[in-house]
Amino acid sequence: MRVFSHLTLKPFSLFFFIFFGLMVLAYTQSTYAAPEPIGQMVWVKGSVQAVTATNETRTLQRRSPVYERDTIVTSAAGSGQIVFSDKSMVALRSSTTFKIDQYKFNQSSKNNAYVVSLAKGGFRIITGLISKGNPENYRVRTPVATIGVRGTDFTIFYSRSSGLATSLSKGIIVIVNEAGEIELNEKMNRMYAEISGLRTMPVIKSSPSPTLKGQPQIISSVMSPSSFDGGSSTAPARMNVPSGPSRTVSGFCIN
Repeated sequence: MRVFSHLTLKPFSLFFFIFFGLMVLAYTQSTYAAPEPIGQMVWVKGSVQAVTATNETRTLQRRSPVYERDTIVTSAAGSGQIVFSDKSMVALRSSTTFKIDQYKFNQSSKNNAYVVSLAKGGFRIITGLISKGNPENYRVRTPVATIGVRGTDFTIFYSRSSGLATSLSKGIIVIVNEAGEIELNEKMNRMYAEISGLRTMPVIKSSPSPTLKGQPQIISSVMSPSSFDGGSSTAPARMNVPSGPSRTVSGFCIN
């Protein structure tokens, strides 16, 4: 009887170990699945790199994907533009450190979010679908203030020596720090502001700061996931992208 019982347990034991192994494999694959790209580079000039949350570095070129929690770093001669899946666009100027802290976008969701940080340098941003559907979850952080966005187009620059300068082209932004808050509003002709420190009240200006000059232009574009190259190439994109006043060039697509 013992022999019979022992023999009948073997198939069951084999099935159990196979099932257990498959479950472990499935869990491992789901845990270590590659992250989903949230955007891609439209163009790159000079050296632009992405640093991951685990301090791994990728050199970016045109069509390279970007991911949540990436920190995008442009060199002294580097610049580039990102288009995100919600159709927002960001053009980064030289010597900029720009981190994607949080990005959640699903057209059927009501809990989308876009939170980025600027440690130094500058960029121009044209907001997309997240700012329209979830404006309360759309924020730009800097060392001296946080900017709330209400469907807009604006440019900012920050350095430790000059502080933060902002220029609004369209829409509304709210600038908040420990000293208070101000609102830039296109319809009210409040277009420019400067902030010298975290505990210094933001000040509305009648003209843009000289530090905002030299911002690269934004090229109208859409995200095309099928063209992702993994961001592994080290060759910069050969594309003439002049500096100068920000403007949108329509009809350009990176498909």
